[in-house]
Amino acid sequence: MVNLPHGLELLPFDASGGVNDRGPAWYRKHFDTPEPGPAGPGARHLLHFEAVMGKSEVWVNGTRVARHFGGYLPLHVDVTDHLNPPGRRNVVAVRTDNADDPTYPPGKPQAALDFAYFGGIYRDVWWVTTTAVHVTNANRPARPGESADVPFGGGVHFRTLDIGHADRPARAAVRVEVANPTDAATDVAVHVRLRDPDGTVAAEASAPLRIEARGAATARPRLTVAAPQPWTPDTPHLYELEVALRLTPDGGTSDVHRSRVGLRTVSFDGAAGWRLNGRPVERLLLGANRHQDFAYLGNAAPNGLQIRDTAKLRRAGVRLVRAAHYPMDPAFMDACDALGLFVIVPTPGWQFYAPGIFDDRVTHDLRQLVRRDRNRPSVLMYEPILNETSYPADFAERAVATVQRETGDPAVGVGTDLYAEGATAFNVLYGESARAEAVLTH
Repeated sequence: MVNLPHGLELLPFDASGGVNDRGPAWYRKHFDTPEPGPAGPGARHLLHFEAVMGKSEVWVNGTRVARHFGGYLPLHVDVTDHLNPPGRRNVVAVRTDNADDPTYPPGKPQAALDFAYFGGIYRDVWWVTTTAVHVTNANRPARPGESADVPFGGGVHFRTLDIGHADRPARAAVRVEVANPTDAATDVAVHVRLRDPDGTVAAEASAPLRIEARGAATARPRLTVAAPQPWTPDTPHLYELEVALRLTPDGGTSDVHRSRVGLRTVSFDGAAGWRLNGRPVERLLLGANRHQDFAYLGNAAPNGLQIRDTAKLRRAGVRLVRAAHYPMDPAFMDACDALGLFVIVPTPGWQFYAPGIFDDRVTHDLRQLVRRDRNRPSVLMYEPILNETSYPADFAERAVATVQRETGDPAVGVGTDLYAEGATAFNVLYGESARAEAVLTH
C-alpha cells in the first residue's frame, strides 16, 4: 500500500545524475462508484493527475482510457462512461514508465544528466465530480475532430486588460468554456464574481450562453473593478474568481468553479525597461533556479514541503525563480502567487532536439503549460525553448507563437539566451545588454 505523491524507490541523501530506477511500474486503486449526490443525474466523473513521470497509461475496468507522454504536466481524463453502476466495485490501473525515450520531451538519456527524472505518480491525483453541464478543465484533451491548435484550450482564462489607478477602475477579460455532454441543447447564464479575501464582491458580470447538444461553447464576460488592488511581489493581493453556471429559466446553479487570480500587467521594452502594472521596475530582482527534487524523497514532495521551500526563498530575499527546467508543482505555484514570488515557466527540455514527433510533443507541452499557469499573477514570463539545445530557428518562432496564442497576449514575456537560435523572435534575452542590443539590431 502506498500514498500519493509517491516515489518508486528509497533514495540516498545525495541522489542525482542518473542514479535512479528506470522502467515500468503499475499502480492500482479499487473503489466503489459513488452515488450522483449533489451533482445530480448525468454527473461526470474525472481523474486529474498533476503529473506522472514519463510515459503513462490509465485503464478503468480493463479499458485503456488515456495515454500521456511527459512527466511534468497534467493528465485530465473523463472516466464516467467506463465506471460500473453506483455501489459496484471499480479498478483504476495506471502504468508509468520513466525509461529513456527520445520521442517525447525531455528526450535526453538520463545517464548523461546532472539530475534525475525519478519515476511514479509523484504529484497529487484528484477525483473530480461535476454536474452534467460544467466548466471544462484548461488541460482537457482535444475532442474528436477538434484541431489541437484551438487557442485558449478550455476552462477559465483570466486576463487583466487595464490595471486602473486611483481615479479609474481596472478592467479584466474572462473566458469560460462550458461543456454540455447531454443530448439536448442547454441555455445557461455564466455569472462571474471577483471577491476580496474577506468575501467582499469587488466586481461581477454575467453572460448568456447557449450550448448545443454534446458540444461546448465559450462565454466572454468583462469585469470592471472600481477599487483595484494590484498584485506585486511586495503586495501579493489575490482575489477569488468565482464562476457559477445558472441554468435558465429556473435559475438553479449547475456548476461552480473557483480559482485565485491577481490584477497585474507586465510589459517589456528594450529602451524603457520592463514595467509592472504600468510603472517602470528599477529595482533589480534577486533570482534563483530551482529543481523539484529533495533528499530521500526525490520528486515526491508533499505540498507542505513545496510551500516551505517557497517561504524560505522569499525570506532569503529572492523575488524571481526560474523553474529549472520544467513546470513546478501546482502547490509551489500557489505559494508563489500568495507570497509574491515571480516565476519564469519553461517547457521541459535540455540538450536534446529531434524533428517529427518530438517537435510536435514540445508544442503540445507548451500549450498545456500555458493553459495550466496562464491565470497566475506570479508568472512573469515563459521560456518556450529547449534549454542549452541546438534547434532550427523556425522552431523558436513557432514556440513563441504558441505562447502568444495560448495567452491571448502578443506582448507576453518570452525569454531565451541571446546566443540561442531564433533569438530575435523573443522579447526577453538573457545576457549582457550590449550583446543583446547587437543581436536585436541585427
